[in-house]
Amino acid sequence: MKAAIILNEPYPHGMACANRTHLYTRGLAELGNDVVVVIPRPTEFPGSIRNPEGSGIYDGVRFRYANGPVISKSFAGRRIQNLLSPGLTLGVLLRFRPDVILVVSNSLRHILTGKLAALLAGAKLVREKTEVPYYRLKELSRLKKIRIRLEFKLFDGLLVISPALRAFFKSEMNLKNLKIAEVPILIGKNPALPDKITPPDFKNLVYTGSLIDSKDGILTIIRAFSKIPVIGKWSR
Repeated sequence: MKAAIILNEPYPHGMACANRTHLYTRGLAELGNDVVVVIPRPTEFPGSIRNPEGSGIYDGVRFRYANGPVISKSFAGRRIQNLLSPGLTLGVLLRFRPDVILVVSNSLRHILTGKLAALLAGAKLVREKTEVPYYRLKELSRLKKIRIRLEFKLFDGLLVISPALRAFFKSEMNLKNLKIAEVPILIGKNPALPDKITPPDFKNLVYTGSLIDSKDGILTIIRAFSKIPVIGKWSR
């Protein structure tokens, strides 16, 4: 199988989304599939470039920036990059001729580029989703629900991280014909870490996620830990 992943993040050195996507692709590559990560736009700012290579192989995974990795310093240059990126991305995908295109992006531009490439290449289009759309809103309006249904009907399948997300798209959004696969959050093993770690003798809890409660529920996490009874040296 040939699979192309449209990733709207810096790669290979990036944040959680890029790391999660890398584990998808590495797993597919290790199973003998031909996989490439396509980054449709430049992601690196001049002066703080973490990913200088426009293409290459990282940890067994091929990647390619469709329009180079570095954002132009000039206003006109950035506008030209924005203008050219969809066409260049489409060209990369069509030359690769994938069987499956996975979209890891919320950008409508990238979704439509992926859909066009899928139609021209005869590929299946799949979307990864780790959060409910418009998660910052307490309630979805009728118009937003219609938009979500129309957007996700463009896809042949969906990857979600939890049963709750599956239920949201199947039941609340009434996308009963959409094929959905649950893939829990993946982590890679760091070979530098020992197999057994002795628990530290202190009571600190460290949280490194978002402080926006509507996103990761930090207040719920704090309330949950406050309910843990005293066990040994651990206390509330």
